[in-house]
Amino acid sequence: MLEASKLAFLKKAALAAVKSEQKTRQPAELKLAQAILESGWGKHSPGNNCFGIKAKLSVPESQRQLLKTTEWFTQQQVIAFLQGDKSREATLRLGPDGQPQKKGTRCLYDVLDWFAKYDDLADCMSAHDELFTKPPYRRMFDLY
Repeated sequence: MLEASKLAFLKKAALAAVKSEQKTRQPAELKLAQAILESGWGKHSPGNNCFGIKAKLSVPESQRQLLKTTEWFTQQQVIAFLQGDKSREATLRLGPDGQPQKKGTRCLYDVLDWFAKYDDLADCMSAHDELFTKPPYRRMFDLY
């Protein structure tokens, strides 16, 4: 049996996923499973954003929120990221040995970045569905 908090999120998210499926035909079960995994059963979904969808800088601030996250950047990518908006921050994360944490040419950064904010979970589910109408996902969804 699920804990009460998980069951409450499941009910709320399932209703939102079905509402979104009715508009987009994209399977409620898939987006519900992903929402559970990515948000930790709704514990990490600030602004009803259960997928961690980033916000474009062109979106009004009332529809986005500045949150902490981590990113793997090359030197060129971190420079471009910081030039995009003065509100953004990126701090190189160092390992226990005092050296940057690396994967090939990328280093791990603690960042402050803009994420989308939604009125409710149904709006978030619909935005998630929209991602599947664009490359690279569109071709795969069409095959589905």
